[in-house]
Parts: sequence; C-alpha cells; structure tokens
Amino acid sequence: MFIPLHDANTLKHIKVQWVTLGLIGMNIAVWLFTGFFAPQQTAQATAIGLGYIPAVAFDYATLAPGLAIVPEPLTYITHAFVHAGFWHLVSNMVFL
Repeated sequence: MFIPLHDANTLKHIKVQWVTLGLIGMNIAVWLFTGFFAPQQTAQATAIGLGYIPAVAFDYATLAPGLAIVPEPLTYITHAFVHAGFWHLVSNMVFL
C-alpha cells in the first residue's frame, strides 16, 4: 500500500507525535500567510526568497537584492515550508 496506515513497530513511549504536529502547524501557518494574508506580489516574492533555487545554490544566478529574504544556505530548510497550493499542502501533510 502506498500510504502507511500502520506498522508492526508500536510506539509505547510516544503518546502524541508533537514534532509531526508542530511541522504540520508551521507548514499551514506559512501557507496561510503567503497565500491569504499577503498580496500576490508578496506571496510570489516569499516563494522565491524562501524556496530552494538550484541555480542560486550553485552560483549560476543571483537573486535580486529585494528577493533574498534569508541567506542562501537557509533555503535548504525554508523550502520545505513553501507550498504552491492547497492540494500541494494537503498531499505533503498526509505523507508527513
């Protein structure tokens, strides 16, 4: 089966998966901020500034000064919190 519903290793010491729930909450918060509360130009700039762009990472291109929100090495982490749409977010949260 493609979606794991259960496995043979039961969790006896972990009652609630707080890290997973925290990651889901952070992903939803970032998606809501960039999708609903920010203007369209800000949402696009946020996706470019926080997303991982291989050409920038390998020094083939540079971002405009206004688009670089975080230093380039941090985009290895921040790209995981940028989602293109509702179904992209939902499908990633199901597999998380």
